[in-house]
Amino acid sequence: MEAFSKLVECYDQGHKLPTKAYEYISESLGKQAAAVDESYFLLESRKAEGRRVPLAAVNMIIEACALMGDLDRAFATWAELEQLDLKPDAGTFNALLHTCIKTRELASGRRLLMRMAQDGIAPNASTYMHQCTIHVMSREPDAALNVLQQCKDADVVPPYRMYASLISMCIRTKKAEKAQELLQAMEKDGYDIARLGRRVAALENGGS
Repeated sequence: MEAFSKLVECYDQGHKLPTKAYEYISESLGKQAAAVDESYFLLESRKAEGRRVPLAAVNMIIEACALMGDLDRAFATWAELEQLDLKPDAGTFNALLHTCIKTRELASGRRLLMRMAQDGIAPNASTYMHQCTIHVMSREPDAALNVLQQCKDADVVPPYRMYASLISMCIRTKKAEKAQELLQAMEKDGYDIARLGRRVAALENGGS
């Protein structure tokens, strides 16, 4: 809770939190529902005092809900944005999508993607990754690969986990040629492909 309070102060000063620090605080909050509720109460209190509520802090609370696998709490927090004089951004939708994936509420995830498009919010790397994951989990390989192409067409570098998910999908479906193609694209984007490369090589040699 103390870390979250300092996070809010950091946003007040116009600073952006490093990714690892953001993930660390999210994970800490996600260990206890009470900590999530206390953090949201802190933001409500700021609003009542007439102080600005950082959207990034609300997004972190939703991300903590994702880590807890608490879909209801995540969507309830989203529903409170208007009361906090806030509008969702890509980070908000990404946290909600993560929650849908953790809870396997894939239909809700698809609706969120539609809502995001309707609201005119551009997807970022995390959005494409979550969209890809939804298709992989739904056993829609062509749609998952199409999301990768959409990501590249938008001049967004696909995240490592997105590539890894797609390569694992190809390994499961015995599509060695496509797995190798993805591996090469991944290396071109600057990622270390050693571990995944061994798995693709095993597939090409008749393993799994």
